[in-house]
Amino acid sequence: MKNLIVILAVLMFGYSNNNFNDFLKENYKGGDREFLITIYNSVNYPKIARENCGIGKLKTRMHLNKDGTIERIEFLNELGFGLEAETRRVLKLTEGHWLESESERVFDFIVAFQIGDRQEIKGDINVTANMNGMGAYCKTNKELLEEFQKKLKKEKYKKANKICDELLKREPDSEYYNNLSTTIKAKLKMNK
Repeated sequence: MKNLIVILAVLMFGYSNNNFNDFLKENYKGGDREFLITIYNSVNYPKIARENCGIGKLKTRMHLNKDGTIERIEFLNELGFGLEAETRRVLKLTEGHWLESESERVFDFIVAFQIGDRQEIKGDINVTANMNGMGAYCKTNKELLEEFQKKLKKEKYKKANKICDELLKREPDSEYYNNLSTTIKAKLKMNK
């Protein structure tokens, strides 16, 4: 039995793609339900990601040809730990189910990966690994921010930068985290 629970809900939280559900209904054979069933039945949260707290929002862009074939899949950010490869593998399984259209199509969506029962990270597709005692404990954003502040006070800028990078994996569009990143990178530059 898999130690993985995949929560497949198409959520509308004001991401760059507010029409993900509608796009699937109009462009995928069987609509959003069949797309999500394909994803649900196929996705495997990589072991290395579970063991190393590989979580975050993977900003994904998919290009479809007029004939419904997948031209390419791009990732606009990186999470590592095999999450991009697994996302690409699962999305390629949808080949042959996209409807033909009069023009090429490009659509963006977020695949959110998280570990455990805290639902902090939300995307258009949500993948959650249920650990059942396996893998790493993943700190909450609040815990990471507290750790960041401690490192900053101690002027441990490299460690603070690493924490900031983790926060940006979880919330890549967060203005607050991006501002923190800019500040810490400036401090690192000054200390060289």
